[in-house]
Amino acid sequence: MLQNSQIRKKSLEALDGNWGNAAILMLVYMALSILLSTGGNVCVSSLENSWKALSNLSSLLLIPMGYAITVVFLDFLRGEKLEVKGLFKYYPSGRVWILSILTAIYTLLWALLLLIPGIIKSYSYAMAPYILKDNPEMGAEEAIVESMKMMKGYKLKLFLLDLSFIGWIILMILTLGIGILLLAPYMNTARATFYEELKAERGECMKEVI
Repeated sequence: MLQNSQIRKKSLEALDGNWGNAAILMLVYMALSILLSTGGNVCVSSLENSWKALSNLSSLLLIPMGYAITVVFLDFLRGEKLEVKGLFKYYPSGRVWILSILTAIYTLLWALLLLIPGIIKSYSYAMAPYILKDNPEMGAEEAIVESMKMMKGYKLKLFLLDLSFIGWIILMILTLGIGILLLAPYMNTARATFYEELKAERGECMKEVI
């Protein structure tokens, strides 16, 4: 498997000439996320409680879009264009809703024990979105189990890959958050590249066993 520095380099090469589309995609995602999670922040005092309840319900609509913003960069690595319409393609998929809810519940339950186990488990489940996408016949629970198998021995490597973006995170802070429009696509592309490399490596291992 490639070193993390090579994964980052490969991701940068993929994004070369596509930063504009990536930034627009992220801007639309963030704007819609804020709109849905806050209900547009339009409250009339007499209707405030009702509006807050509606806002909380509306935030559930972020689930398929949150999944899409992850796997759209896998499609991108495989030759597809980064387009805003890609954010909405998974709304009819029940598997996506179930996967997102299950991973959130499982991670929360582990985090209730201690913070560190929760973080470790979140890395165990990290490949589940990609696995679900690549296996249309697979259920959400199966994708989670397969991700845990896939990430055995690789959780630290993915954590270190995420940690290696610390410089970009500092830059994002210095730009008052604007840098997230470039950082998020870069990190998502790197994670998608990580998945592709890990999937290929596991395929090679299986061939050797056979």
